[in-house]
Amino acid sequence: MTRHRPSTPARSRPHAGGIAGRGLRLGALAGALLLASLAHAQQAPRQLDIPAQRLDQALNALAAQTGARIVFSTDLTEKHQARALRGQFDTRAALEQLLGGSGLVLRETGEQAYTIAPAQKDSLLGEVHVQATTLNDSTTEGSGSYASSNVAMAKGASLREIPQSITVVTRQQIEDQQLTSVGDVLAHTTGITTTSAAGGDVGAIYARGFQVSNMQIDGSSVDAYSNFYFNPNLAMYDHVEVLRGADGLFSGTGEAGGTVNLVRKRALATPQFQGSVSAGSWENYRAEVDATGPLAFEGKLRGRLVASYMDRGFHYDTAEDRNQFIYGVLELDLGPRTVLTVGGSYEDRRRKPNWGGLPRNSDGSDAGLSRDTALMPAWAHGSYITSEGFAALEHNFNDDWKVKISGNYMDRKGYEEAGSYSGTPDTGPLSFAGWG
Repeated sequence: MTRHRPSTPARSRPHAGGIAGRGLRLGALAGALLLASLAHAQQAPRQLDIPAQRLDQALNALAAQTGARIVFSTDLTEKHQARALRGQFDTRAALEQLLGGSGLVLRETGEQAYTIAPAQKDSLLGEVHVQATTLNDSTTEGSGSYASSNVAMAKGASLREIPQSITVVTRQQIEDQQLTSVGDVLAHTTGITTTSAAGGDVGAIYARGFQVSNMQIDGSSVDAYSNFYFNPNLAMYDHVEVLRGADGLFSGTGEAGGTVNLVRKRALATPQFQGSVSAGSWENYRAEVDATGPLAFEGKLRGRLVASYMDRGFHYDTAEDRNQFIYGVLELDLGPRTVLTVGGSYEDRRRKPNWGGLPRNSDGSDAGLSRDTALMPAWAHGSYITSEGFAALEHNFNDDWKVKISGNYMDRKGYEEAGSYSGTPDTGPLSFAGWG
């Protein structure tokens, strides 16, 4: 006979891992509560007694009494004096009291951790003027750059889209190098050679061995040459563009030399005034003023006025050159994408250049004449007056398409009375020829 013992329920055994896990969690909680209580105790107001002294010493005393971490530079704090601090303060309030009147700022970087730093006086951004321009605007004024991404001769196209060599002499480069005439600009342009006419004017322009006779203003071809001189006043131009090689793509002619395009200054939407005065060797004096800004209709009508005066001598006797120039332009927004531009300029130039230069001996050697010699009569002179008017109506359909109708008027008058000597000093007297 088999006897069965009643089964007893199995007793669960404690799991060591579970007990340990609960112990760790309880320990972490107790530690967090302890740290929180300590932090609260440190932040709670406490009785402080810090006498008046140098700020760096006062900060060290505060750190010792509160247990706070205070980071600062002695170079900043030793120049200031802290007032006495006595009474109940929390750490932050105590620091603010000590820093009062010092110009230094307090930054909290953590629990009971602070940094003392100088005030950021320039932290607020000043007034910002924003001028809207279209993507194909080639103006360089105000860019501060010696480079341009667009050119007016290609109707505002990007330089990346033009498969020819183009140099843009920007307004910044003109001002930095103190270039006062187009002749000065061409003398500083890569790949361009010029010949000199009387009085330092440009006689002819060459690019890659070919003469450049295609001249443009604001992308429109003009007859820039005359029988008297070619050296337009640079005061009215924003920049100069020089294309080397045949320009049949943009100007309609395929001359091998290239194209020089002069781009006028425009009226700006923000007020601006500039002026300059210069003096150089041989009584070379020049003054220039340039004012622009909005005129009426909430800035839709803008204007610009540029005036310059030059009076210069030369290192040789008798010669002189005087130039008076004024340029004005008005721009009117007829619509959000339509602009009407009208303007004009007037130049009065009186000069007495050294026509003919100095003769040399029959074998080509130097005749030994002094550097200030000028074989020209005292009565020789030249007078040239140039009047110019222009108008343009431009409508932008979008950033890629626009239509522009423009017209230019130019009237040049000139008169000369001059004479020059020819011959060789070592073979006989020089012969004189005059004209007028």
